Amino acid sequence: MVLAYIVYSFLLLMMLLFVKPFRIGKNFDVNTILINKFFYYFPIAVLGAVLGLRYGVGVDYFSYEQMYISQKWHSIFEGNSGEFIFGFIYFVCFRLGLPYAFVQILLNFIFFVFFYKAFESKKTVFPWVIIFLFLTGFLFLYLNIQRQGIAFSILLYALKFVENRNLIKYLLCIMLALGFHFSSLLFLPVYFIFPLLKIIKSIKLQLFLWTISFVFSSFILQSIGELSIILLEATKYGRYGTAVFTSEMERGSGMGLIVKGISDLVIILCSKSLFQHYRNDNYFKVSYLVFFIGTLLSNVFQYNLLLSRVAFMFVSFRMVVLAYAYNYFLHSKVLLERTIFIFLIVIYLAYFIGMIYIGNNSCSPYHFISF
Repeated sequence: MVLAYIVYSFLLLMMLLFVKPFRIGKNFDVNTILINKFFYYFPIAVLGAVLGLRYGVGVDYFSYEQMYISQKWHSIFEGNSGEFIFGFIYFVCFRLGLPYAFVQILLNFIFFVFFYKAFESKKTVFPWVIIFLFLTGFLFLYLNIQRQGIAFSILLYALKFVENRNLIKYLLCIMLALGFHFSSLLFLPVYFIFPLLKIIKSIKLQLFLWTISFVFSSFILQSIGELSIILLEATKYGRYGTAVFTSEMERGSGMGLIVKGISDLVIILCSKSLFQHYRNDNYFKVSYLVFFIGTLLSNVFQYNLLLSRVAFMFVSFRMVVLAYAYNYFLHSKVLLERTIFIFLIVIYLAYFIGMIYIGNNSCSPYHFISF
């Protein structure tokens, strides 16, 4: 348990320490560019190695490991579930006789490269994104559902092309994310629904929709249940059928739901100020739209095993919106907003410590592989 606190605290502090030299410019001399590139990729390499050399950490760790070491395919096309890039990495690494830890390091490297690339131009916000990567428990969830986590990091990067209205590059990112998890396809409409942001800016409408999704979640879930099974029957999740749809995700103490629910409502109530402050930042606007859609989906699908993955890609933008909010609160001169800043950071810190203590998503105790 102590090792888990040490490892996660080290990774968090290391990432924050190396944020400052977070720049690679064309106008610098060669030595400066090389130094900046070293400091840019050094934390990514450390993160990849430390998380890649873990053993048994993450609910699905042994499932992924067994999937790797039990390959009997003679071709890259055999056993491929459609997530072709992930399958290609597994197949090639296995054929080369590389240990499973190497695959883990490579996958982590891919995740953090896109994670960093997404915020290259957001230097004041990125430190807060790092903080909430840990405090919201996303990193622990990533250690469990790694393929979808990597797809999410690519979609984080893809939002830059929604911001810049570059459809071709956005579609290419969607295709790349699909190579790790097919649920990335759900992100395709985001490019086209961006104009809805003008409607979502209404706090009253947001609160109304949030309340409806929370209070009537069971009714809504039941109403769309059969339709969802029909739509997903061609996928590997749909094959579980009604048995999976009616089953529920394991519930914890409920503290995570309370903490995130409170912070979501605070963000909604402060959204008018945030939109005003970041009126020229389209990345924030797109992220907020995706996040809000995610809160509605999460309220409805929170504990449903079949549909919780639908909400994951969207609600995970919570850490991005929280980062923008905290960057705003930090410089706010309004007493109430500064009080909110302190209150939320305290409860998230307590939540983070508690997650490690109870082994959220099997994030602890932490073990390294034996050589």
